[in-house]
Amino acid sequence: MEFAVHFNQPKPDELAVPASTKRFALIVAPAGPSSRHQEWLDSARLNAGRNWDLALIYYGPDGDKFNCKECVAVTVASCAKWRCLSGFLNSTLWNDDLYHRYEAVMVADDDLGMKAGSLNMFFKIFRDYRLILAQPSVCPNSYSFWLQVVGQRPSSMMRFSNFVELMAPTFTSYYLDTTVRKTVGEAYTGWGLDFVWPFLLNFPRNKVAIVDGACVQHARPTEGDGRQRVYFANMPRNAYQEKDYLLEKFNYNEKSLAEFNMSVWQPVTFGMLPLGAKPINPPPELEPVEEYSAYVSLSRAFRLHIGGLEGGGAAAAVASLIQKIGVGLAGFFLIAIVLSLFKKMGRWRRRRRA
Repeated sequence: MEFAVHFNQPKPDELAVPASTKRFALIVAPAGPSSRHQEWLDSARLNAGRNWDLALIYYGPDGDKFNCKECVAVTVASCAKWRCLSGFLNSTLWNDDLYHRYEAVMVADDDLGMKAGSLNMFFKIFRDYRLILAQPSVCPNSYSFWLQVVGQRPSSMMRFSNFVELMAPTFTSYYLDTTVRKTVGEAYTGWGLDFVWPFLLNFPRNKVAIVDGACVQHARPTEGDGRQRVYFANMPRNAYQEKDYLLEKFNYNEKSLAEFNMSVWQPVTFGMLPLGAKPINPPPELEPVEEYSAYVSLSRAFRLHIGGLEGGGAAAAVASLIQKIGVGLAGFFLIAIVLSLFKKMGRWRRRRRA
């Protein structure tokens, strides 16, 4: 692991806010010489404030001279993006300090155009709906290989999905530390992980989302812009071989997906919440709405809840099942009462006629 464990962490008096300030989320970004991270910080300072902090993994030249006074940490590394993240998650900085300070972590590409107000809204939605894995949508006129899936939908607040793209995935700190950490140790491009992460959660119906209430801008990458180095440095496999290796390693295949009525490499939308929808605690389980969506039976959904992480659990599953049974019984008794009233009215009319 080419990870330099020397941290150019600014002193508390150099920070824009005191280090003790509690913020909901941490953005971790591998950053090169052309990084746009300063735009994110500037928009927060000049306009919106922020509910997130920033930690950078600097992979460019002259790392000993690089600094970010408004960041909670700056590390210097020479490795591909996901290998850098693996080193970061195994560092004392993460384990002893940052992990306990934040409820959510976004791993962002450094070439994204992100406004502080949009980021604040994204993390608010992530918190209010108790998501486990999510991403901001991609703004109009931006580039993404999966743009048809992750492009911003103007009438939607968020869509629950079985897919989250690699450019700005966001995790609960718990899921990142306990599960995602194990998936990135051998990843360079990360191809395939955007499907593996929801799969390892057993495809919960209301915990993985593309958030349309916030979006990020992303320009088409150009040849020779220097960013390819962060993905492809010292790769033991090419990108396609890595994808196949990671999918096989985590048992993501047609056989395992058949249990969920899904196919390999097929993004699915389970449901959509419109703009203005109010948080429900817990959020509703929505039925699939798009033509390529998968159907999951009540028994399957029940088992997924029991096996889920954070916000699932047996207690939640039992409560949900009891609630559904209760609604059914209430409807049955209501019909029985109405029929009984009709019978009594009929007897009363017959007595009057007699």
